[in-house]
Amino acid sequence: MSDALATSYRIEDHSGDFKLEAWGRDCLEALASASQGLVQQIVSLDQIEEREQLPVTVRGDDQAERLIAFLNELLYLVYTRHWLPRRVKLLRQCSQKDCTELEAVLTGEPLDAARHEVKYDIKAVTYHNFQIREEGGITTLEFVCDL
Repeated sequence: MSDALATSYRIEDHSGDFKLEAWGRDCLEALASASQGLVQQIVSLDQIEEREQLPVTVRGDDQAERLIAFLNELLYLVYTRHWLPRRVKLLRQCSQKDCTELEAVLTGEPLDAARHEVKYDIKAVTYHNFQIREEGGITTLEFVCDL
């Protein structure tokens, strides 16, 4: 995966929660876009500087489980460790059939209440209506965030 990942996502209201749809040339690029869309709902990405790098590894028995685990790991970093991811610098998944890990390197910085305005408290990325679609060389992820 290239170092420069495109950002492509949109947000829709969804019964008191919100639905995020993100896309890319493959599943990992779509996940990187979804990551930026998710963090953007919490703190404006323009307010976050790339001061640090943080490696992240999540596990799951299937691709959907790994993707949701990764997105929920971002929420854990923000709300529990008070660290704001700005960008997914590297994202890779083992190509072997029995692989259960997804690895990433994030850039970002610690939350600073004086500089970062937190807009939403997102409880979780849910399995409700979670979809991975591939069409015409574009992979789309769609999921609902519980507020």
